[in-house]
Amino acid sequence: MEDKLKYRLIFLFYFLITFLSMLPNLNSYNLRGEEAKRLIPAFEMYKNGDFINLTYLGDIYLNKPPLFYWLTILSSKIFGWDAITIRVLSIFSVFMVAILIYLFTKYLFKDEKAAVFGAISYLSFFDILFWYGWIGEIDATFTLFIFLMFIFQFIGFRENKPVLIILSGIFAGLSFLLKGLPSYLFFGINFFVMAVYYRKILVLFRPLYLLSYAIALIIPALWILMTVKPALLVKTLLHEGTQRVKKDSYALIKHLFSYPLTNIKQTLPASAIFLYMAVRKKIPLNEKVKLLLLIIFINYIPYLISVGSHGRYILPLFPIFSVVFGYALSKNSEKLQRMFLITAMLFIILRLIAGSFLVPYILKKDGNIKEIAFEISKLIDDKNITCNCEGSHKSVCFFVEVYENKILKLPKIEKNWDYLIDCKNLDGGKLIKQFKYRKETIKLYKREN
Repeated sequence: MEDKLKYRLIFLFYFLITFLSMLPNLNSYNLRGEEAKRLIPAFEMYKNGDFINLTYLGDIYLNKPPLFYWLTILSSKIFGWDAITIRVLSIFSVFMVAILIYLFTKYLFKDEKAAVFGAISYLSFFDILFWYGWIGEIDATFTLFIFLMFIFQFIGFRENKPVLIILSGIFAGLSFLLKGLPSYLFFGINFFVMAVYYRKILVLFRPLYLLSYAIALIIPALWILMTVKPALLVKTLLHEGTQRVKKDSYALIKHLFSYPLTNIKQTLPASAIFLYMAVRKKIPLNEKVKLLLLIIFINYIPYLISVGSHGRYILPLFPIFSVVFGYALSKNSEKLQRMFLITAMLFIILRLIAGSFLVPYILKKDGNIKEIAFEISKLIDDKNITCNCEGSHKSVCFFVEVYENKILKLPKIEKNWDYLIDCKNLDGGKLIKQFKYRKETIKLYKREN
């Protein structure tokens, strides 16, 4: 009983410290990567009052399903429209996954120590702490939904629980509404691997399972049929789901070597300790661990052989790896366990330092996009405003939309514009002002009569 309490307190401590490490300058850090491309469609969906069809700067946007944008709108009701609006979704998802890892590991192995080590390993993964765990991308939220789906599949299949099989289909459908086709890949592989492992292939054709598959298909189908261009939407989502598959022998060979190294980096420090245990043959391979490892491996193959795969694509496998790692570490020496806890804490402290001191330095070096957007909003009046920016510069479009409380459009959509915010060095009428952001220039033009 004392050991259980001890490890629960350790989990609570790491949980709270990790959460606090992600808070410094969370809302101040400029939007990065595709964050603006997640916020702009959500804001425009909210302003349009159309929760079925997405737009991006007034143009129809078919690249992603709507669930993440619905969640962003829900977040805006609490936090308003800002960087934090979308980033809290990732943070919430990460800590929910950590709790699920703890509960699932404890359920599987009846081992408090394994459950705690598994949850802490996920919280301390390099890519979770320093990027995907707090950046406003879909991946952390997608991981939460896929892990819930997996838990329902795993327990439902092994213990013949119909309610969980149905729930797995529901979460497969909801996961599609987050990121499209990859959800079905995980869904299908998980069931297939378990059926082969237990030699119960025919189980997958029972009415209960067929109902689960149907639910997984019906949920996104209902949304697709209500959109303005369902055929084009399906074609675009298929392209999004398969565009990483490329035929290039040299690139494939390079990817086969570089991708695993990327994944090891993503999951440090746990991956290094896991490799050490594997080399020393100190990973206990019982029936459950073998099945979990097989599920990870078969799910991993499509991304390993797809040249265009990025590291974030296998984030949904991180929680399953954490479960295996937690159990393996719990069966090893106390010295190795202490080494892991110390290393994990060092990573967390580094994250706290980076958020507290590195972000202000980057803001000073790159420029503050919110301040630029606010100054632009003061220079324009309530007329037709267009924005022509890509990359990280497109975040200026989002903040001007928020400050003006209106939808900006692309110049190709609103040709009769009065003001143009341009990041592509186009000639756009009378130059009112230009702003330096990172190494490029944002220009504000006014149409000349």
